[in-house]
Amino acid sequence: MLIVRQFFAFTLCLILSLNSALLSADERPASSAVPPRAIRFQHLTIKDGLSQNGVRFLIQDRRGFMWFGTDEGLVRYDGYESKIYGYNPNDITSVSHHQIKNIFEDRDGNLWVSTSNGGLNLFHRQTGTFTHFKHDPQDSNTLSNDVVYDVCQD
Repeated sequence: MLIVRQFFAFTLCLILSLNSALLSADERPASSAVPPRAIRFQHLTIKDGLSQNGVRFLIQDRRGFMWFGTDEGLVRYDGYESKIYGYNPNDITSVSHHQIKNIFEDRDGNLWVSTSNGGLNLFHRQTGTFTHFKHDPQDSNTLSNDVVYDVCQD
């Protein structure tokens, strides 16, 4: 289990550092002889507010927030604090399932969260709530299944 945790921590750091390095390269003029900025690593764990150390998916949205999909919910990290959006069966505005499969930001800046057995969720940033899109066997215009692996935009 320790090896798995180390792998996830290493992978997260690698992704964050590559993102930082790519942004640094894009900000420099092509003819610039300025050396690249130093890459800073930051390890995030449950001590920093993650719902668990295993992360299934992550993105950085256009506002700069890091979003982590875990087996225990969705986590937003602003560089200082984490906010966990967990599944609550008694709250119809919470994320619809604890196991997050994917996070997608559409061209309008909306966050879509796919889950395992909870369908698809649209996150409302202003209220911190979710609208659920689930399979309804009585309605052929709904999702065909509540397991949603990926989200993309046409």
